[in-house]
Amino acid sequence: MPIHYQTMVLSDHDMCAGALDVDSLRSWGFALNGTRFRDSQDLPKQREMPMGYLQDVLAILLWPFKFAYWTAILLLRAAIWLAKGTFNLVVGIGLPALRFLAFVFILIATIAFVADATPAFDGFGPYAPTLLVEHLMALAPKSVAAAEDAVSNATHPLVWKYAIGVLINVPTYVLFGALGILAALTGQRREKLDVFIN
Repeated sequence: MPIHYQTMVLSDHDMCAGALDVDSLRSWGFALNGTRFRDSQDLPKQREMPMGYLQDVLAILLWPFKFAYWTAILLLRAAIWLAKGTFNLVVGIGLPALRFLAFVFILIATIAFVADATPAFDGFGPYAPTLLVEHLMALAPKSVAAAEDAVSNATHPLVWKYAIGVLINVPTYVLFGALGILAALTGQRREKLDVFIN
């Protein structure tokens, strides 16, 4: 069935004066400024269809980038969650272990100090602290020599002489007392502080 168009050219004066309703003219099929409209619903469809195709093409092209973006976000959140869980686990297990080691080190330091100071308190001789290397040589003399040879061959003889040798030539109660205090300070409980800012 052929479609018949009616043509009517309106001036700006008629449009401003409100002589005719523009929406009514569009629905009737008249022409505004030389442009024909068959139906008021055809014009939006004819203009939106190409834009809709363009949006679909852009969505298809951008889909890999969106997928990579959201994948990276999920991986980052998983890494943060894993780091927090690991930190809480280490803190939950490590701090009590450090407090236990502090107790053991301080107990050893106390026993070593009492053993060194007992002869002087009883009047059997002057106070003479026992070095850690003397305890090690008394317990396992071959192990100390083997450790010295292993460290000297692996690194340098000066490492044993000026690093490990200095540590083991310290009085036993001083070394273990310092280790106990360090472990106690490191493993102490953390108190949560809530700060409110108005």
